Amino acid sequence: MSIGIHPPQTGWTFEDLSAIAALNPELRVELQEGSLLVMPPADAEHNSIIMRLGVWLSANGYADRVLPDTGIRAGSRTGRVADLVVLRDEPDGDEIWFDPLRVLLAVEVLSPGSESTDRELKPREYAHAGIANFWIVERDGLPVVRRYLLVRGAYRPTPPVALADLLKQNPADLLGWDGTSATEPAE
Repeated sequence: MSIGIHPPQTGWTFEDLSAIAALNPELRVELQEGSLLVMPPADAEHNSIIMRLGVWLSANGYADRVLPDTGIRAGSRTGRVADLVVLRDEPDGDEIWFDPLRVLLAVEVLSPGSESTDRELKPREYAHAGIANFWIVERDGLPVVRRYLLVRGAYRPTPPVALADLLKQNPADLLGWDGTSATEPAE
């Protein structure tokens, strides 16, 4: 399917992206300072990792707040699509672009063609936006998760862990919040 798109002179907006997504829901698009970025669908290994993480998080207390391919407003003219997020509260059914302060965890699985964006650009944007936890899953050999915690506006790395070992842990211990209390941890 092809879509004829004419870019606005003032740049794309979140409303434009929502309209494009309505025309073709399988299209993955991000907004970078008003420019439209189009990404191919993820491969099978990538999707399998996201499913494993999503099932693990859902089974451990975050079921109504775990979402794949979720839009995050990383700035007034920048929107990123995280591979997986855990929200601090339940989403409304028609939400597409989430305020970053509602995001407890953003996960990116590295893929060819997006590694520099996922390793360098997204962490800066997510930290600046105030997302408390950011994880990168590397796929060279056995999957390894690199976790970052937001401390005073910047991400602090924790030791990397094999995905299989991570999935044996309690996510509340890793995220610093069990998702059920009214208050969240301090940085």
